[in-house]
Order: sequence, then structure tokens, then C-alpha cells
Amino acid sequence: MPSYKHQLTRNKYDDAYVMGYHNGYHAVKYDNQYDEDAQAQYWIKFKHGYTAGKLMRVKEEAAS
Repeated sequence: MPSYKHQLTRNKYDDAYVMGYHNGYHAVKYDNQYDEDAQAQYWIKFKHGYTAGKLMRVKEEAAS
């Protein structure tokens, strides 16, 4: 029987992605407060989340 336990764990960098996605989707100003050098993984996750959220908002606006 396969084990799905790995799906229950949460990546600690996902919070940065979710915060970025929220800001991008709700048209909040891009303000990535993570340090690009000291917190590079958080910084990238926030940036990618913001881009994905903004893209989703633009697609939804174009469809309506």
C-alpha cells in the first residue's frame, strides 16, 4: 500500500509563495521584504507566488 505521509508535510517556504500569490491576486503593491541574499529561497518563492497570483487575476479579468 502506498504511503501518502509525504503529502501531509508542509514546505516551510510555501508560506512565502502564498503571501506573494495573495498580494499579486489582490493587486497589492509588490513588496518583497525577504532579503535576497540571506533568505534567497523565501525571496524567490514570494516572487513566483506574486507573479502567479497576478497572472491569475489578469486572466480572470480578461475572461469576464
